Amino acid sequence: MSTAVLKKTSALDQGKWKTLLIFLSPWIFSLVVFWYGPILYTLVLSFTKYKLVGEATFIGIKNYIDIVQDKYFWHGLYTTFIFTSLYVPLNIVMGLFTAFILDLRVKPLALWRALIFLPAILPVIAIFVI
Repeated sequence: MSTAVLKKTSALDQGKWKTLLIFLSPWIFSLVVFWYGPILYTLVLSFTKYKLVGEATFIGIKNYIDIVQDKYFWHGLYTTFIFTSLYVPLNIVMGLFTAFILDLRVKPLALWRALIFLPAILPVIAIFVI
């Protein structure tokens, strides 16, 4: 391999990497502290019996065994599955239909656009009226 290939620098040389890390460090810190931290803490707590007052005691996977044996868990899971399997496809179809209507070149186009945008602006109007 020739030395010209080894000396070739990437688009981000060392100085740019430092600048990049300086600008990304607040975001990375926030991601770790406010996203990964609570997820990890919740995972640790899921293996304990925890009360608001007192110490948490480690009970292993007993919480998971209890939830699998609970009839309300399975009912909630079933309800969530039905809701999601109906809501997501209907939401996609309604969004595509709305986009199709807005793309049509019809005379009351401004009326269609206003009617579709109305739910987004009504709460703001109601707040200002109150």
